Amino acid sequence: MKNKKIYLIICFIINLIASNNLLSEEIYFETPEIEIFNNGNLIKAAKGGKAITDDNTEILAEIFEYDKINLILTATNNAQVIDDLRQITIKADKILYNKKNLIITAQKNVLIIDKSNKVILESNKVVYSINEEKISSIGHTKVEVEDKYLINSSDLTFLRNKMEIFSDKNSSLEDKENNFYTAESFKYLIEKKLFRGKKINIETIEKDNYFFEDGMVNLATKEIRGKDLEVNFDNGVFGNVENEPRLKGVTAYSNLKNTIVDKGVFTTCKRRKGKCPPWKIESKEVKHDKKKKTIYYKDAWLKIYDVPVLYYPRFFHPDPTVDRQSGFLR
Repeated sequence: MKNKKIYLIICFIINLIASNNLLSEEIYFETPEIEIFNNGNLIKAAKGGKAITDDNTEILAEIFEYDKINLILTATNNAQVIDDLRQITIKADKILYNKKNLIITAQKNVLIIDKSNKVILESNKVVYSINEEKISSIGHTKVEVEDKYLINSSDLTFLRNKMEIFSDKNSSLEDKENNFYTAESFKYLIEKKLFRGKKINIETIEKDNYFFEDGMVNLATKEIRGKDLEVNFDNGVFGNVENEPRLKGVTAYSNLKNTIVDKGVFTTCKRRKGKCPPWKIESKEVKHDKKKKTIYYKDAWLKIYDVPVLYYPRFFHPDPTVDRQSGFLR
């Protein structure tokens, strides 16, 4: 008798576990009409409504199809996922929700609104791994961050928990001050507002162009660090549009007050393929004081056709923004 009771209790527990597993696999529908096929393994709803998952994520669409064997819900026509728990909304023409792997695939006219990170992402195909909080786009992708920065890229990855956006494809970032950054590959840290990339080009509102082989930009403080720098100034800043003023350096640091370049080389001479410029200034350190509008040189050599002719322990001149004071450089 005692053994029989134990057996019944075990059977009850097994049935309870099985029942809970079955319920956890269900998706609940709120729709005017539901059709059931394949012995209950295929559910279709073609009159609009919503599907609700067991964590209260809502999926809205005009047409639903739920494969209960593979646990895949397909929502088409004005499809939308509203996940209040994770503070994310996904809109697309077609959305596939894989309940087994907790992966959402959104296709065509995809719009993702991440309220917690203040990120809006647009693409034509996106795969969202819910467990990893990882969003991967396929093809061209546009991302707006905090209503301040616009990123254009492709095959991009967004790690929501780490607040990182990155891609190994050609990308660009534009801020509200019309500064424009491009890179062959990049990583953007949302919280720290750091944009790091390979072969970074920076185009400023003054039409100057900065190139770093490897660089990092703090978009909040406007600090820039990088190596293998080349700065191409606007051709007309020294009074002659035929000039091609440029500055090269091994490493560089820049903020709102100063730009400091190690082992800098400066010239305004027009480029001549395979030939050295007629004149250039080589310096151990070049410092541009933006407040005083002056460029300072430390341990500088003036070279004519690559031959050292004058040495200056210290040397300075007004920067290109000071009108009519750059006679030596002209």
